[in-house]
Amino acid sequence: MNDIKLSKLWDALLTSYWFLPGMLAITAVILAFTMLHLDRTIVTTHKKCPHLRA
Repeated sequence: MNDIKLSKLWDALLTSYWFLPGMLAITAVILAFTMLHLDRTIVTTHKKCPHLRA
């Protein structure tokens, strides 16, 4: 019984016009914060270790 409800909910989410754009927006925000963190970490590492610069 729960499998049927879960299946119907999943189908309703996938057929919704908001599901995919919403997931893409959330993924973009997470990716943006991750890239900012990596950029700050890499810049800090290069300032501490100037011999690592190419």
